[in-house]
Parts: sequence; structure tokens; C-alpha cells
Amino acid sequence: MTRRTITGNNWRSYLGIVSALIIAMAGIGCGTFLSAIGREGIGAAFVVAPLVGLAGVFVYGTQSRRAERSRRNSERE
Repeated sequence: MTRRTITGNNWRSYLGIVSALIIAMAGIGCGTFLSAIGREGIGAAFVVAPLVGLAGVFVYGTQSRRAERSRRNSERE
């Protein structure tokens, strides 16, 4: 890989992390606001949903990276 490709991949990774943080904070903020005005049920859903979604994306990403490494190692042998 070239240096430019690696730099681009790093920036894309950082942008993904920042985007996930913004989405999670917005969901948690909306859920907190809804809970504060008396809508506890929907507020809890707004807090839990982004966290579950991010955890799912993390697990999926980890598994796909592991499968990619395994595939590359088997191709080298």
C-alpha cells in the first residue's frame, strides 16, 4: 500500500469514530431530554438504541477484520 492510501484509510477511520460519537451523543441527549419531560419509556429507547447499534457495528467490524486477516494469512501459505 502507498503512504497516501494508508493516510486516507486513517482519516476515514477517524471520521467514522467521530460520526459514531456524534450519533451516540445525539441519541443519548434526546433520550435524556425525553426522560426529563416525562417520556421515560421512549427516552430509555433513545438512550439504549445508539449504544446497541454501536456495539453491533464494533462486533461486526472486529469479526470482519479477523476474517480478512485469516484470509490473507491463508493466501500467503
